[in-house]
Amino acid sequence: MKGSARNCIVLTSAITREKVRPLVNMLEASRWSVRVVSHLPSADELCSGSVTLMLSHHNGHLIRQDQIDAVNGRCFNVHPSLLPLNRGSSPIMWATLRRTLYGVSIHQVNVKIDQGIPISQRILEVDEDLPLDRIYEVHEVAWYEMLHELTSKDSWLEPPKDLAKPPLVEGRGTYNSRAASEQAFRCFSHGWQTIARVAREEYIRSYGLHA
Repeated sequence: MKGSARNCIVLTSAITREKVRPLVNMLEASRWSVRVVSHLPSADELCSGSVTLMLSHHNGHLIRQDQIDAVNGRCFNVHPSLLPLNRGSSPIMWATLRRTLYGVSIHQVNVKIDQGIPISQRILEVDEDLPLDRIYEVHEVAWYEMLHELTSKDSWLEPPKDLAKPPLVEGRGTYNSRAASEQAFRCFSHGWQTIARVAREEYIRSYGLHA
């Protein structure tokens, strides 16, 4: 891909556009032209705009195969769990409730939710005396370090198959729907400010031992 245009789309939700500002700054510092969108362009629009990289972060849209093909498979997502654990909604919350490993994954996107091949993963040690929102910040620091490493090495220019790595956790993993996450969240006494171990205790009191 030497000499190709460095045109990137960052796909995020309308309410999290400011959250991806560090990612945009990072890419622009490495000579990428970046456009932040909340509605994913069609495959034709991606091709006509010579988009060569698509990064999904805080995004609730399902990306179609023709859109992935339009960027030659260079479509990646940031997910704050150690995939395949805790795919889907509220992964940090479910890692707390299930007492699974905390971690971050950057993975290739396919048409299945959070089931693409990882290109970077990191296990995190987390103090469960922290509230859930602070645990999110621990994950946020980690994923920006991982994104910075990939960007500084120009890894986004490599063929996606060359970036693939075996997942750190084997097996089918777990999936969490938005409805299940919203139900679990309602039992927390202080919302996202609830201490992690307390959130788990409150969940068990409300719904039993099995998250």
